[in-house]
Amino acid sequence: MENIKKILDIVLGSELVYNLFKKGYLNTLFPFIHSVTYHDTPYKFLDQFRKQLEWYKLNYVNCDIIDLKKFLNTGEWNYDKPGLIISFDDGLKSNFDYALPLLEEFGFSGWLMVPPGFIDIVPSEQGRFAIDNLIEFLDEQMDSRIAMSWEELKEAETRGHIITCHTMFHKRLSSKLTCAELKIEIEGSKDLLEFKLGHLIDMFTWVGGEEWAYSREAFELQLSVGYKIIFSTNCAPIKSKQSPFFIERYHIDPMYNLNRLRFVLGGAYDLLYLKKRKRILKKLVQ
Repeated sequence: MENIKKILDIVLGSELVYNLFKKGYLNTLFPFIHSVTYHDTPYKFLDQFRKQLEWYKLNYVNCDIIDLKKFLNTGEWNYDKPGLIISFDDGLKSNFDYALPLLEEFGFSGWLMVPPGFIDIVPSEQGRFAIDNLIEFLDEQMDSRIAMSWEELKEAETRGHIITCHTMFHKRLSSKLTCAELKIEIEGSKDLLEFKLGHLIDMFTWVGGEEWAYSREAFELQLSVGYKIIFSTNCAPIKSKQSPFFIERYHIDPMYNLNRLRFVLGGAYDLLYLKKRKRILKKLVQ
């Protein structure tokens, strides 16, 4: 499988093929917004992450919360390039230490998808918690603090970055969870973030990309407690006036080369995930 991906990277991720996709597909969608998501962003991958940001800067403009809401509500987009949302799941300290300063250098804001229960775990237990709850991080960080602190989250906001809720304890919201568990993950996490940060949190991000990690019960609770924008990760551009409850993202690793980046964002993934998006939509609302 990895060899197949490398071949696809070389062929479909080439600059030539990307430009063809851009001319024949992406340009027909304009205006649109792409949303990408990262997890751990350790120091060892910063050089490659910088190259990704350089490519983003050439091809996109930063999309902040005002831009997104205006685009969803009215379709207004006053830029000559598509927008880009750069998000980071799980509230990891490496995002604060390394990714956010680089984003600021390139004029991008970061969207931090935070499970607040992870922030509250004492540093000595964060590594074990992360492993048990499928939070990705480098093993060499195991014995140190790997989550952001509340002070760092507040500072990130003062620097123009944006925080959304990402469940309480990074749980997949499958139909196997009880009503009480769903309430903690969806409503309790909202309450805790609002209490700690001192303002309304009205955006939510699903955990996991597996189809079983979505349930109608979870979706209905998200709506009932007041979330206005909901993110998932099923690879589709954000279109004007679309539903704010199905904002799709593309998973990107900081070590991806530009061929892989172009392959993921060039349009092929939109088609690869089309049937999955339809199945999840049917599962949640039909």
